[in-house]
Amino acid sequence: EWSNLLSSMKVKRFNSMTELAKGLTTSVDNAYSPILAVLDTVKANTQLTTELPDAVLDKVEQRRGGTQLVSLIRDRKDLTAVDKRFYDIHHLMEQPERGVAPVLTTLQQVDALRTFIQEIGLAPDVEQRAFDVVKTRYQSNTGNAITTLKAYARTTPEPLQGWLVSLSDEAWRILSQQAYSYVSKEWRSQVYQ
Repeated sequence: EWSNLLSSMKVKRFNSMTELAKGLTTSVDNAYSPILAVLDTVKANTQLTTELPDAVLDKVEQRRGGTQLVSLIRDRKDLTAVDKRFYDIHHLMEQPERGVAPVLTTLQQVDALRTFIQEIGLAPDVEQRAFDVVKTRYQSNTGNAITTLKAYARTTPEPLQGWLVSLSDEAWRILSQQAYSYVSKEWRSQVYQ
């Protein structure tokens, strides 16, 4: 069953800042994104009730009495239990005539995290930069791309919500490890000598 499959999918544990950055890069790539691939596959296999395209409904609406007919078509559309169960995922993947599919907004949030992690990874002293980010977060309670993604995740349906929270938790874990390494190194060089 699709629900069981989705609940069994977890974000892998990353071992380094570089591995995390590569994972995030893949996640936002339109061609290789596991997020898009899974959600698209779920939509293709769980959207059982077909919808009339907006262009067709627009043409019907332009005729006399068409507005009432379109309203009736939309109100009378009976969704199957499967359609109802996966409606939020179907909605995420819908491409409106104007604008972008909601899932692309999600990928933009993940991309902001990718950029944030890559910027830290490019610092002359990655561990010190990670320490500075962690210190700033705890001292002033200011947000960053990690906290922004985690907050955004709360607005998304499962399983996407769980994946986004896991990505932000993994980023924080890796960042905290780097900060710990910096503190440990400084302790050894300044205090322990």
